[in-house]
Amino acid sequence: MDRLNQIALSRLNQVEQAVLRGIDYLYQHQYPNGEFCCYRALDRRMQEQCTPDSVAAPTAIVANTLLGLNDHPKVSAVLVRAVSFLDYQMMRGGACNYYALRNPLFPLCPPDVDSTVHVGALFDALNVDYPRADMRSLLLLNQGNNGALYTWLMLRPRPTLNRLYWRTGLRIVKRPFDSLLFWKKQGYRRTDVGKVINANALYYLGLSEATQPILDYLVKLVHTKQEPASDSWYRSPITFYYALGRLIDKGVRQLENVRPVVLERLLSHQQPDGLFGESPLETAQALSALIYWQGNPMVIERTATVLLAQQAKQGEWSRTVLLGREPGKTAGWGSEELTTGFCLEALTSYRNWLKKRDTGKLSYTPIA
Repeated sequence: MDRLNQIALSRLNQVEQAVLRGIDYLYQHQYPNGEFCCYRALDRRMQEQCTPDSVAAPTAIVANTLLGLNDHPKVSAVLVRAVSFLDYQMMRGGACNYYALRNPLFPLCPPDVDSTVHVGALFDALNVDYPRADMRSLLLLNQGNNGALYTWLMLRPRPTLNRLYWRTGLRIVKRPFDSLLFWKKQGYRRTDVGKVINANALYYLGLSEATQPILDYLVKLVHTKQEPASDSWYRSPITFYYALGRLIDKGVRQLENVRPVVLERLLSHQQPDGLFGESPLETAQALSALIYWQGNPMVIERTATVLLAQQAKQGEWSRTVLLGREPGKTAGWGSEELTTGFCLEALTSYRNWLKKRDTGKLSYTPIA
């Protein structure tokens, strides 16, 4: 028993040291204004035409991955700076734009659901004051006929007297020609509907009568095997399983019925060396998803081992594209900071999982 305790303590210490190095990296690499670096590139590994880009949403994403570590003084300081940056970026009614205010594309791009819900979820978690009711109204006015939310917060053919809805939607009318060129060049469509984006939206909005159609839409995607198909923003199907797993973790128990299917498909993306997908980012999301979905403990252990081995000396994990459309045709965004955030989130969940396992409180139901 002493030998087993020593092994468990050694493992926990290894994870703790990796988490601390990752925290130090993010603390040292956050810009003074609270923003996190994000690169724009044409290839998935971000080696081709890779340049820094000022975008707001990645900072919100990184900050959300750190919420489980908010008791650490450096993380707390990082979150305070991130909130200050994001609060300055927020538009009327709480809507948020993917591009930062100083980005020349900001006036041409409408606010979007994903950026908005990431900021909203962060502010809710940290009890930050913001126009919460207005934000939620804008989001729900963006539902399509199938119940899913469109990606972009724009005017739709629907009767409403909501002033914020009209003000938000009419924003791009100020520069119609430039806006038209923007949409054509970027490859976006006004009718884009993102699978991961809708999962993120449901995570923020919570399950209710108004959002039940979003959940129905997500479950249908799994049953009809549509989740690996092209998303309007996130490229990896692993990200979809991770996003659904966050909902399970938040208490959306209706997703339990798709647990065997999700775990089977998630495991199909594991490589012979234990890496998931093509990157540490996907491996981190897979580790989080495995824990959320109560995956096989042996697979969880192996995935955590692989992820720990991928950490660089300075505490970071390598960058890869997280956000963007088709690689090679349109730009994708990612950074070491984004990847590191997801890795820290996964290792924090793994650390908590280890503690439950070692105290006999771990629940695992094998798939029949």
